Amino acid sequence: MLRSSGGQSILKELSNELVAVDIDDALRLNASAMAVQVYIGGVHEHQSIGNLCKVVDAGNRYGVPTMAVTGVGKELARDAKYLGLATRICAEMGAHL
Repeated sequence: MLRSSGGQSILKELSNELVAVDIDDALRLNASAMAVQVYIGGVHEHQSIGNLCKVVDAGNRYGVPTMAVTGVGKELARDAKYLGLATRICAEMGAHL
């Protein structure tokens, strides 16, 4: 599993990520899957969902699955409602795991 999104330190808004590893690098490193952090309810939610879509689309061309990792901010409740919404959105965007 290769983490494919990133970009911020803990000194900034963590949800402001980009796709940091492209499919060519993942294939060269023989990654069995790619992982993307998705910040549902975060400041940069739209951008993180876009990152997930880009990685899913690239991975699908080569048979590399994508895992969506939900990032829960300090102000969001880590309850069943949140996790249900986050996993539904990630699955609808094409995440395999």
